Amino acid sequence: MQDLLKADIENSMMLEQPVTGGTYRNEVLEKAEGSAAEFGDTVFEDCRFQSCRFTLCSFFQCRFIRCSFKDCAFSDSSFRNCLFADCQGDGSNFSGSSFRGTEVKGGSYHYGNFSNTLWENCRIEGGQFGSSFFPETKFKKTLFDQTDFSKTDFFKTPLKGVDLSGCNIEGILVSDTFEELKGLRINLSQTLDIALMLGVKIQ
Repeated sequence: MQDLLKADIENSMMLEQPVTGGTYRNEVLEKAEGSAAEFGDTVFEDCRFQSCRFTLCSFFQCRFIRCSFKDCAFSDSSFRNCLFADCQGDGSNFSGSSFRGTEVKGGSYHYGNFSNTLWENCRIEGGQFGSSFFPETKFKKTLFDQTDFSKTDFFKTPLKGVDLSGCNIEGILVSDTFEELKGLRINLSQTLDIALMLGVKIQ
């Protein structure tokens, strides 16, 4: 039934109770307001969120499968033990949010805003994060594989101990001191990208 999700969100906010145990398929939400809402053990499958506001929300054991949430605001939210599989989040705002035990598989997040976020015990695999923003972000025990970070902004984000050897890091942005790159793990072919950033001329 369409609009079930919208009704459940409005009801949960009115009663100050979380949305739990539901499965929502092919739902469409446009300019919906769900700030400070709580979601637990919830599945969102083939849902489309357009210009929605979900700031200060809590998501626990939620699964987003082939969902689209372009130009949505999820800032200052919490994601624990969640899954994002083949989702489309281009231009969305996740700034100030925390991700714990969360997995991102595939999907597109070009120009996404992940500034001041925390990633702990997470895994990002096969996603497209080209030209996205990760300034002042903390990565703790987070794994990356086959992820596109080309032209991504890592300004003031310490990458010590982070292994990006299986990712595309061409044209990443850091500070003039290159402090962020200390301790970053890369493969041999990626040294050329780093060398170009440092102004090294290779003949």
